[in-house]
Amino acid sequence: MNEKKSLKVATYNIHGGWGMDKVLDLPRIADVIKTMDVDFIAVNEIDKDCMRSNSADQPAVLAELLKMNYHFAPALEMRAPRYPEQVSGVGLYGVAFFTPHPVKVIKQIMLPGLAEMEPRTAVFARVEAPVPFYAVVTHFCWEPQYEHFRVESVQKINGEIAALQKSEGDLPVVLLGDLNSEPDSAPIEELRKSWSIANEGSFMPTHPADNPNEIIDYIALKSKSAAGFVNTGILPETVASDHRPLFTEIVFE
Repeated sequence: MNEKKSLKVATYNIHGGWGMDKVLDLPRIADVIKTMDVDFIAVNEIDKDCMRSNSADQPAVLAELLKMNYHFAPALEMRAPRYPEQVSGVGLYGVAFFTPHPVKVIKQIMLPGLAEMEPRTAVFARVEAPVPFYAVVTHFCWEPQYEHFRVESVQKINGEIAALQKSEGDLPVVLLGDLNSEPDSAPIEELRKSWSIANEGSFMPTHPADNPNEIIDYIALKSKSAAGFVNTGILPETVASDHRPLFTEIVFE
């Protein structure tokens, strides 16, 4: 009888490394991530060369602290005068992922929105974990009046995944990130049509970290071989970021 295999994954909006105590502390973020002992973690709101975060290459710094492979997918270029805090040079802001396993970045796409909105992105990768899988890391727009763009973002990601599975093989797919949508919203209803969502029916809020009352961070799965999610939870971390990290384990037969 074959033993079950599993994947431990997580998603964490790190607020640029700024904690609820208004202290910028990437080592503290790394320590939080280490406690989860994951095969893969998606990170939202991460900077590279942004003066607001001491011009650090945050993805590279976190990767070194975690001793993991990584990829940074910028969504926004910060330049003066539109971003006056960026006195000189170009700062980049977006999403990233970290994994101890070999990984191949497949593509990055921009998500639907208007020119005046903060641009949003999704990055697709193949992770050579004990159970190989595709990962999609993203961060949707937040504006209440633009919910239709969040619905369209789900639809666009679905189209990309269908093409990816056709061209590169039908592996399990894990979607992770801050979707800025509550469980009863139209974007999450759209997600449910073709994805299983971790902790469905017993969601736990992740934001704000010190007294969470919003359910906006998600992990979702598209797979023919997975038995489901186990050990889904929220770390009770109240200071390191303005979000708490969400983690789960995906079990395969």
